[in-house]
Formats: sequence, C-alpha cells, structure tokens
Amino acid sequence: MKNQNDYFLSQEEYQELKTFILNNFGFNIGSYLRVGDEVGKLLLKHQILRFNNYFALCLKPENNKMLSELVSSLSNHYTFFNRESYQLRFLLMEGFANLLKDKSHLDFLSIGCSTGEESYSLALAYQNYCFKNNQIASYEIQGIDIADFVLEQAIKGLYRSETLRYLPSEDIQKYFIKRDTLFEINSEIKSKCLFNNIDFHYFESNKKYDIILCRNVLLYYNVNTVQIFVNKLINLLNIGGYLMFGGAEMIPVDEKKLKYVTQAVFQKVEK
Repeated sequence: MKNQNDYFLSQEEYQELKTFILNNFGFNIGSYLRVGDEVGKLLLKHQILRFNNYFALCLKPENNKMLSELVSSLSNHYTFFNRESYQLRFLLMEGFANLLKDKSHLDFLSIGCSTGEESYSLALAYQNYCFKNNQIASYEIQGIDIADFVLEQAIKGLYRSETLRYLPSEDIQKYFIKRDTLFEINSEIKSKCLFNNIDFHYFESNKKYDIILCRNVLLYYNVNTVQIFVNKLINLLNIGGYLMFGGAEMIPVDEKKLKYVTQAVFQKVEK
C-alpha cells in the first residue's frame, strides 16, 4: 500500500511547475517542500506515481478540473468567519451608512472567496446593520474563486464550529441551523450570495460594486500583476465604494483614485 511519501516531485519538476503557474496564472507558488507536499497528496489521490505523467494529464483540455485542482492546491484557502473583524466594525460604525446615503441596494464582490466565510460574514454584518437601523437589507454578494472544491462548500454553506469561533453566539443562533456536528447558513443569507468559478484575470462585470473584498489574494503575484489588478479593482468600484485588502498586505495604490480610510481599507474618490 503506497502512501504520500512514495510520490515524489523533483527539483526540476518543481521549477517547471513554478514557471507554468507564474506564466499562466500570474502568482508565485510556495517553497519546494510545501509544493512537494501538496503535489504528493494529489498524486496519491489519483494513484499516479510520477508527476510528469500527472501534469501531462492536467494539461489536456478534457481534464480542466484536474488542472483547477492543482492550481487551487498551490494557493491558500484558509479562512474563517469575521476575519479582519476591524473592517467589519468600520462598516457597521460608518461604512454602510455612507454607502446608503443615496441608494437602497448594495452590491458586494469577494475575490478569492474560498469556502465562503468572508462573503457570508459581510452578509451577516449588513443584515445586522439593517435590522438595527430598521432598514430593508437589499443586497447581493458575488464570490469568485478558481477552485471548484471550495466553491462547492461555499454554496452548501456547511461549516465546522471552529470556523465560527469569532462569531457572536446570537449570530450563530439567528443565522445558522445545526446539522449534527456542522452549522448551515440559513436560506435567506444563501439566497443573497452567489459563488462562481471565475479567474479574476478574466473577470468582467457590467455592474459596479459598493464593497470589494480582495484579502490575501495579491500576496502571490508580482509587482506588475498587482498594479494591473488594483487598477481593475478601482474600475469595478462605485464612487465612494470601499476596497478591502488583507491586513498583512502592503498594496501600492493611486492616491488620486483611492483614499486611505483605516487599516487595509480604501475608498474610491471622485475622478
């Protein structure tokens, strides 16, 4: 019986994979040891002993899901509810009020949405704000990612208790249904959140967004790609809308187009 250690990625194959991902998807993969570990899991899963045979299969058009699985395994999908909670506090204290001064419906976009926790956290915060202020919660959240397996979980909305550890107990009682050892987000919140497999490189939208979450996505990209992405994010924002990055990211922004608001939060200003 073979185990993960029997499936080996050579240094040459690592360099080939690193170049392929950078050239085709624009981000840098992790260290040789980390990538070797992830690749070993995939080779074991598909019972393919050699990486070059597995990689050749991934590149066939009919095996697009295999390629998507490989790419997604090399990026970080770890997340939880109420991540970057200071950003949600800002929205509850003043951000939502600013956005609602001249409109009653808001559109949100979550890039690299992973398993959905950050999209749903934004939904819960907005629901709570509207309830507190006696307003109708009219909104839509679109989450995009390149990994089918995380999107499937986001659509199901089923979570382990540890991912809910930073949620207030009243939010868990109000917005979740207990399913054995798991917690399922309720149908009202699910109906407001759409999840799709879209690479942001190719993302297009006829609508503008009031809040865009792009947390810990740009860490993997080179400087030129980051600048292209930031310009695209700005174009997708409504005037007065908020762009939110991960707290550990140092993102260069055009101060003529974006005003710093609070940690990793920027607001689009008038042209």
